[in-house]
Amino acid sequence: MGAEQGAVRGSARGAVRGEAPIRALLHDLAALVWPTCCVACGAPDRDCCAACLAEVRAPVDLLRRELPGPSHGPVAWAAGPYEGPVRSMLVALKHGGRTGFARDLGRRLGAPIAAALELASGGPPPVVVTVPSRPGRVRERGFRHVEVLVDAALRGLRAERPGSRVRRMRALRTLRGRSSQVGLTADERRRNAELVAVRSRLAAALRGREVVLVDDVITTGATVAAARRALERAGARVLAVAALCEVRRSTHPNV
Repeated sequence: MGAEQGAVRGSARGAVRGEAPIRALLHDLAALVWPTCCVACGAPDRDCCAACLAEVRAPVDLLRRELPGPSHGPVAWAAGPYEGPVRSMLVALKHGGRTGFARDLGRRLGAPIAAALELASGGPPPVVVTVPSRPGRVRERGFRHVEVLVDAALRGLRAERPGSRVRRMRALRTLRGRSSQVGLTADERRRNAELVAVRSRLAAALRGREVVLVDDVITTGATVAAARRALERAGARVLAVAALCEVRRSTHPNV
């Protein structure tokens, strides 16, 4: 029996080792039929080349940021700046429907989410709440991109922490009149960002609950600050904000 089990384990390890070259071969065959190039650097034959993918998968150096509002309020953690291959992959996912990038971007987002979860009091597990997209944007894309990233992040965290009971809750919605933040001044962003509220049917579930608030990109901080206030008005305690990227100035049109 022991020899048989060892043979099975050995076969499994061999199969895993064999997956990488098989996957590479399939990519090569696909590139012959559907030519593609790296979304970040333009290198041929891959959606994201090995060098750019390695940068996305590199260990995360968290960026800490104070949010607008009271000095004692929660802080924001970002997995890095809004630049390079991470930016290119996020734009491709968000505006090009390239959801295949969600796994690697989500794993990267897992680092700031994990940092926020460290602040939990030890009571009921916190819930992860995403900053909502406008309904029109969701219809255009066919998916809620921040939720896709968060789900990938939580899958990664559960693999690292078996037994984790942290879940995502779609607790926020945008209000009528909310427009895109792209191209707005800081004051306009702040006024526009206030058009967010807690879904009434979930208000009771949020009361007294610890929350990690998540967005894809933090620019001025107005959007996450408004979302935080909406959650706190419902009685939730926002531990921290987690984001994939942050940008100090709104210099990128596709944020």
